[in-house]
Amino acid sequence: MFIQTTAERADFAFLIAIEADPERAADSANVKPWMRPEILDQADASQMLAHVTADLDSVLGKIGKCHLVSCGVLLDQCQVLRPQLPVFTALSELLGDNVSAGITPGQTALGATDGSLPVDTLRPDPNIPPTVLLLLPILASGPRQLIHELAEEMEHRFLAEGQISAHTASWLEAAFGIAIKHGRFMTLTDLNAMFRMQLEHFGFLPLWQLVDAAVLGTDEFMSLTTSKGTGLIWKDGIVTVTFQPFNHWSTAGSGRDVETHRLGEEYAQWSRELRQYTSTLAAHQIPIRFELPEGCKGSVSDHFLCEETALPTGAESLAAVTEHAWPDLGIVAVTAETPGALKHFYPLTPEGLNDIHEIVQDQELSGEGMSFPGRIAYQDSNRQLRPGKFEA
Repeated sequence: MFIQTTAERADFAFLIAIEADPERAADSANVKPWMRPEILDQADASQMLAHVTADLDSVLGKIGKCHLVSCGVLLDQCQVLRPQLPVFTALSELLGDNVSAGITPGQTALGATDGSLPVDTLRPDPNIPPTVLLLLPILASGPRQLIHELAEEMEHRFLAEGQISAHTASWLEAAFGIAIKHGRFMTLTDLNAMFRMQLEHFGFLPLWQLVDAAVLGTDEFMSLTTSKGTGLIWKDGIVTVTFQPFNHWSTAGSGRDVETHRLGEEYAQWSRELRQYTSTLAAHQIPIRFELPEGCKGSVSDHFLCEETALPTGAESLAAVTEHAWPDLGIVAVTAETPGALKHFYPLTPEGLNDIHEIVQDQELSGEGMSFPGRIAYQDSNRQLRPGKFEA
């Protein structure tokens, strides 16, 4: 993918995709499994790019006529595949507006000083845990015609001839402190195709469509539905998610045909899928906006959603606050019994639960104490979320 194109100069983004080997790492005294790779200092970053250039030269004869730019860091694909490709934009900015620096053959490598990189965008995102797929971003800059020719050659040859040499793989292992199972050159087209295949295999094709639209900056309106029935809209660079509170989901939403005795389990699965979507979109730094389904009474904030429903009937001793939870999901919803209405709070982000607890403390509550049923408590007769029973 081209990051910058002028009358004289073009910058083309590509990368080395490294599959780490946690099993071999566990048996090695030189590396630690599932630790974040080291960030290379300036000397090692320059040596790294020299090894990479030698490998490229064996595949692309013209690579020595352009200027290669890279950084001594391995990143997650969520950090690489972000709107406007900020990692590669940062690499392009290392050459700045100096056209001759991009056109003159050579190498520019950025390394760390005292363990830290001077460019924030190129630092590994601490919110993304290390995974087996690690990416080394590289930029080829040079005369426009040359870079366009090289880009076309990369798109056609990397798939068959793009494996890095054993010598380079060994050097990268030692430098980054990881065990490498496989490493190869890829264009962003190759990476995107692999990403699509992974998500489609696990039933998350709409997620790939959203990420792809964000990375490409497409203006095309898209309306998508997940496998569990969540509505997603891509418009104006934002993903709008229709959040279905339990009461709507179970009666008018995507859970309306679920058998009553399975409502808790199925809503947990719906919630799990939604969290997978939203956490992945957040890792790609794609803006998300939540909205309630039409007809739902409530409100939406940045971190949580509140649905208001009628009080339940009956003379049960109900808890003032009920935390509806599910194994491996944690708290799915918090119900507060207030004078005249039930308020059901749903966390939308990791910060949402803290906000909910603060809001609930400020509510005027009915009932007594708290209930922790360890499940999603609902009333069979009307398939609605309800407070748990208060037990003194």
